[in-house]
Amino acid sequence: MTTFRKATQKDIPIVARLAMLAQASGSDTLPFQALFKLSAIETLELYKALAAEEDESMPFSYRTFFLMEEGTEVIGGCAAWIEPQGFTSSDSATMLALQRHLGRERIQEALPVLKAMKKTLIKRTPNTLQLENIAIAPKHQGKGFVRQLIKRVLQYFQEKQTSEILLMKENTPALKAYYKLGFQVKACQALPEQLAYKVLPGETHCKMVKEVKI
Repeated sequence: MTTFRKATQKDIPIVARLAMLAQASGSDTLPFQALFKLSAIETLELYKALAAEEDESMPFSYRTFFLMEEGTEVIGGCAAWIEPQGFTSSDSATMLALQRHLGRERIQEALPVLKAMKKTLIKRTPNTLQLENIAIAPKHQGKGFVRQLIKRVLQYFQEKQTSEILLMKENTPALKAYYKLGFQVKACQALPEQLAYKVLPGETHCKMVKEVKI
Protein backbone atom coordinates (compact mmCIF):
# COMPACT_ATOMS: atom_id res chain seq x y z
CA MET A 1 0.00 0.00 0.00
CA THR A 2 1.33 3.43 -0.93
CA THR A 3 1.05 6.53 1.25
CA PHE A 4 1.57 10.20 0.43
CA ARG A 5 2.93 13.01 2.59
CA LYS A 6 4.76 16.32 2.57
CA ALA A 7 8.51 16.16 3.06
CA THR A 8 10.11 17.37 6.30
CA GLN A 9 13.63 18.51 7.21
CA LYS A 10 14.53 14.90 8.00
CA ASP A 11 13.90 14.07 4.34
CA ILE A 12 16.45 16.54 2.93
CA PRO A 13 18.91 13.81 1.75
CA ILE A 14 16.04 11.93 0.06
CA VAL A 15 14.70 15.12 -1.56
CA ALA A 16 18.19 15.86 -2.93
CA ARG A 17 18.50 12.39 -4.45
CA LEU A 18 15.03 12.55 -6.00
CA ALA A 19 15.73 15.99 -7.49
CA MET A 20 18.95 14.68 -9.02
CA LEU A 21 17.13 11.68 -10.46
CA ALA A 22 14.43 13.92 -11.93
CA GLN A 23 16.87 16.46 -13.34
CA ALA A 24 18.79 13.79 -15.23
CA SER A 25 15.56 12.72 -17.00
CA GLY A 26 16.89 9.24 -17.63
CA SER A 27 20.19 10.52 -19.07
CA ASP A 28 23.70 11.05 -17.70
CA THR A 29 23.34 14.84 -17.82
CA LEU A 30 22.81 16.68 -14.55
CA PRO A 31 22.24 20.35 -15.47
CA PHE A 32 23.91 21.95 -12.44
CA GLN A 33 26.89 19.62 -12.61
CA ALA A 34 27.45 20.38 -16.30
CA LEU A 35 26.69 24.10 -16.01
CA PHE A 36 28.99 24.81 -13.05
CA LYS A 37 31.58 22.09 -13.76
CA LEU A 38 31.07 20.35 -10.42
CA SER A 39 32.49 17.07 -9.22
CA ALA A 40 30.10 14.29 -8.24
CA ILE A 41 30.59 15.10 -4.54
CA GLU A 42 30.12 18.84 -5.11
CA THR A 43 26.96 18.13 -7.08
CA LEU A 44 25.44 16.03 -4.32
CA GLU A 45 26.33 18.65 -1.70
CA LEU A 46 24.73 21.38 -3.83
CA TYR A 47 21.47 19.46 -4.18
CA LYS A 48 21.44 18.83 -0.42
CA ALA A 49 21.97 22.54 0.22
CA LEU A 50 19.14 23.44 -2.18
CA ALA A 51 16.89 20.85 -0.54
CA ALA A 52 17.52 22.52 2.83
CA GLU A 53 16.27 25.90 1.57
CA GLU A 54 13.13 27.20 3.30
CA ASP A 55 11.57 28.95 0.28
CA GLU A 56 8.13 27.47 -0.42
CA SER A 57 8.30 28.39 -4.11
CA MET A 58 11.73 26.89 -4.82
CA PRO A 59 11.60 23.66 -6.88
CA PHE A 60 14.40 21.96 -4.94
CA SER A 61 13.37 22.81 -1.37
CA TYR A 62 12.01 20.13 0.95
CA ARG A 63 9.17 22.57 1.66
CA THR A 64 7.79 22.15 -1.87
CA PHE A 65 8.30 18.36 -1.98
CA PHE A 66 5.72 15.61 -1.65
CA LEU A 67 6.81 12.01 -1.08
CA MET A 68 5.24 8.67 -1.91
CA GLU A 69 6.06 5.70 0.30
CA GLU A 70 5.50 1.98 0.15
CA GLY A 71 5.69 0.77 3.71
CA THR A 72 8.63 2.67 5.20
CA GLU A 73 10.45 3.09 1.87
CA VAL A 74 10.27 6.35 -0.09
CA ILE A 75 9.66 5.27 -3.68
CA GLY A 76 9.25 8.67 -5.31
CA GLY A 77 8.33 12.29 -4.99
CA CYS A 78 7.93 15.65 -6.70
CA ALA A 79 7.94 19.37 -6.07
CA ALA A 80 4.66 21.29 -6.30
CA TRP A 81 3.95 24.95 -5.60
CA ILE A 82 1.87 27.90 -6.75
CA GLU A 83 4.07 30.07 -8.98
CA PRO A 84 4.45 33.56 -7.45
CA GLN A 85 3.53 36.71 -9.29
CA GLY A 86 5.88 39.63 -9.89
CA PHE A 87 9.65 39.53 -9.59
CA THR A 88 9.86 36.74 -7.00
CA SER A 89 9.53 33.84 -9.44
CA SER A 90 10.56 30.31 -8.52
CA ASP A 91 13.40 30.48 -11.06
CA SER A 92 14.67 33.69 -9.43
CA ALA A 93 14.55 31.95 -6.04
CA THR A 94 16.61 29.07 -7.44
CA MET A 95 19.20 31.45 -8.91
CA LEU A 96 19.56 33.32 -5.62
CA ALA A 97 20.06 30.01 -3.80
CA LEU A 98 22.70 28.95 -6.34
CA GLN A 99 24.56 32.22 -5.78
CA ARG A 100 24.55 31.65 -2.01
CA HIS A 101 25.88 28.11 -2.25
CA LEU A 102 28.27 28.37 -5.20
CA GLY A 103 29.58 31.91 -4.89
CA ARG A 104 29.75 34.79 -7.34
CA GLU A 105 32.85 33.53 -9.18
CA ARG A 106 31.27 30.25 -10.28
CA ILE A 107 28.08 32.02 -11.34
CA GLN A 108 30.12 34.52 -13.38
CA GLU A 109 31.96 31.70 -15.16
CA ALA A 110 28.63 30.18 -16.21
CA LEU A 111 27.01 33.52 -17.12
CA PRO A 112 27.03 33.10 -20.94
CA VAL A 113 25.20 29.79 -20.67
CA LEU A 114 22.83 31.14 -18.01
CA LYS A 115 21.91 34.01 -20.34
CA ALA A 116 21.22 31.54 -23.16
CA MET A 117 18.99 29.52 -20.83
CA LYS A 118 17.07 32.62 -19.78
CA LYS A 119 16.42 33.55 -23.43
CA THR A 120 15.29 30.14 -24.64
CA LEU A 121 13.69 28.22 -21.77
CA ILE A 122 9.90 28.48 -21.58
CA LYS A 123 8.60 30.72 -18.81
CA ARG A 124 6.26 29.61 -16.04
CA THR A 125 2.80 31.18 -15.74
CA PRO A 126 2.19 33.10 -12.49
CA ASN A 127 -0.51 31.79 -10.13
CA THR A 128 -0.48 28.29 -11.67
CA LEU A 129 0.35 25.03 -9.93
CA GLN A 130 3.85 24.02 -10.96
CA LEU A 131 4.93 20.38 -10.90
CA GLU A 132 8.63 19.64 -11.19
CA ASN A 133 11.37 17.23 -10.17
CA ILE A 134 8.99 14.31 -10.56
CA ALA A 135 10.91 11.11 -9.84
CA ILE A 136 10.27 7.47 -9.05
CA ALA A 137 13.08 5.22 -7.79
CA PRO A 138 14.40 3.06 -10.68
CA LYS A 139 13.27 -0.27 -9.22
CA HIS A 140 9.71 1.06 -8.89
CA GLN A 141 9.41 2.60 -12.35
CA GLY A 142 6.90 1.29 -14.89
CA LYS A 143 4.32 0.46 -12.22
CA GLY A 144 2.05 3.50 -12.57
CA PHE A 145 3.44 5.33 -9.55
CA VAL A 146 4.04 8.58 -11.46
CA ARG A 147 0.34 8.88 -12.22
CA GLN A 148 -0.58 8.00 -8.63
CA LEU A 149 1.82 10.63 -7.32
CA ILE A 150 0.57 13.43 -9.56
CA LYS A 151 -3.07 12.57 -8.88
CA ARG A 152 -2.40 12.83 -5.15
CA VAL A 153 -0.65 16.19 -5.57
CA LEU A 154 -3.52 17.56 -7.66
CA GLN A 155 -5.98 16.35 -5.01
CA TYR A 156 -3.90 18.05 -2.30
CA PHE A 157 -4.23 21.36 -4.14
CA GLN A 158 -7.91 20.55 -4.80
CA GLU A 159 -7.35 20.97 -8.56
CA LYS A 160 -8.32 24.64 -8.31
CA GLN A 161 -5.37 25.94 -10.33
CA THR A 162 -4.29 25.32 -13.88
CA SER A 163 -1.27 23.00 -13.65
CA GLU A 164 1.97 23.20 -15.60
CA ILE A 165 4.91 20.86 -16.10
CA LEU A 166 8.13 21.95 -17.82
CA LEU A 167 10.17 19.09 -19.26
CA MET A 168 12.34 17.92 -22.11
CA LYS A 169 10.46 16.58 -25.13
CA GLU A 170 12.93 13.70 -25.31
CA ASN A 171 11.63 12.35 -21.98
CA THR A 172 9.07 10.17 -23.77
CA PRO A 173 7.91 8.04 -20.79
CA ALA A 174 7.10 11.19 -18.82
CA LEU A 175 5.24 12.76 -21.74
CA LYS A 176 3.07 9.65 -22.11
CA ALA A 177 2.29 9.54 -18.40
CA TYR A 178 1.29 13.21 -18.30
CA TYR A 179 -0.91 12.87 -21.40
CA LYS A 180 -2.86 10.15 -19.60
CA LEU A 181 -3.45 12.56 -16.71
CA GLY A 182 -4.99 15.17 -19.00
CA PHE A 183 -1.95 17.35 -19.64
CA GLN A 184 -1.41 18.71 -23.16
CA VAL A 185 1.70 20.17 -24.80
CA LYS A 186 1.12 23.92 -25.15
CA ALA A 187 4.55 25.14 -26.21
CA CYS A 188 7.94 23.81 -27.27
CA GLN A 189 11.25 25.58 -27.77
CA ALA A 190 14.34 24.20 -29.49
CA LEU A 191 17.50 24.74 -27.46
CA PRO A 192 20.70 26.26 -28.84
CA GLU A 193 23.67 23.98 -29.45
CA GLN A 194 25.45 25.13 -26.29
CA LEU A 195 22.57 23.78 -24.14
CA ALA A 196 21.23 20.69 -25.94
CA TYR A 197 22.62 17.48 -24.41
CA LYS A 198 25.50 19.47 -22.90
CA VAL A 199 23.76 21.25 -20.03
CA LEU A 200 20.20 19.97 -20.41
CA PRO A 201 19.20 16.34 -21.12
CA GLY A 202 17.58 16.99 -24.49
CA GLU A 203 17.22 19.48 -27.33
CA THR A 204 13.61 20.66 -27.00
CA HIS A 205 12.03 22.29 -23.92
CA CYS A 206 8.26 21.88 -23.56
CA LYS A 207 5.42 23.10 -21.38
CA MET A 208 2.51 20.75 -20.64
CA VAL A 209 -0.68 22.20 -19.20
CA LYS A 210 -3.77 20.83 -17.53
CA GLU A 211 -6.55 23.43 -17.51
CA VAL A 212 -8.95 23.90 -14.62
CA LYS A 213 -12.42 22.53 -15.40
CA ILE A 214 -15.07 25.04 -14.34
